[in-house]
Amino acid sequence: MGTNSRTPALAGLLLASVLPTLSACGTATIGGSKGLSKANDDLRTRVAELEVQNRRLESSREEANAKLASEQRVREGLVPADVLAALPQCAGIELGSLSGLFPADESVPPQRVVIYVEPFDGRRRFIQAVGTIRVEVLELSPTAAADAPRTLAAAALTPLEVREAYRSSFTGTHYTIDIPLDADQAARARSRPLLLRVQYEDALSGKIHEATKMVPAATPSR
Repeated sequence: MGTNSRTPALAGLLLASVLPTLSACGTATIGGSKGLSKANDDLRTRVAELEVQNRRLESSREEANAKLASEQRVREGLVPADVLAALPQCAGIELGSLSGLFPADESVPPQRVVIYVEPFDGRRRFIQAVGTIRVEVLELSPTAAADAPRTLAAAALTPLEVREAYRSSFTGTHYTIDIPLDADQAARARSRPLLLRVQYEDALSGKIHEATKMVPAATPSR
């Protein structure tokens, strides 16, 4: 039986197991019981959650099957050269303009560093990342003379963690890297300018792409 037939069947079994309870709850609430009404709503919510989980599992299975089929076709030389040429490749990364300390309000201690990584292809269009990302948050000398940069915080994401970091919303499409700061880091974070440095190593090409962004020190209060 194919995927399309199994998904409705599973959803049907879930609904069939829950609907009698929903019906009983609905009958009992004629007298006005708020407790049973809430139970009714909770069961409907649970059914919706199970259906979402089922769709995700089916999608994951189909994706794995597609990967295996693609690998097999490549090994057998069945993928035309023009198809391979059309596959987008990462040409570089940028850091979103909102990358920096959070909250941005300089009057309160920051809680974390949030970095928005935006990979792009040869046409400067967003491309999904498959690889590792390493982040360094460096403290710089407040004057031109110089102390060596000091690492304030750092993070490293595996390919699977990078995939989970994908976000798409009204603010744009990017990979969000969130680095919590402890009390000492928070106290130091606004006292000096920071340099956000991100390295992305593409797992397919092996190339390393880097991007940086300066975060100025907080303006002294008067």
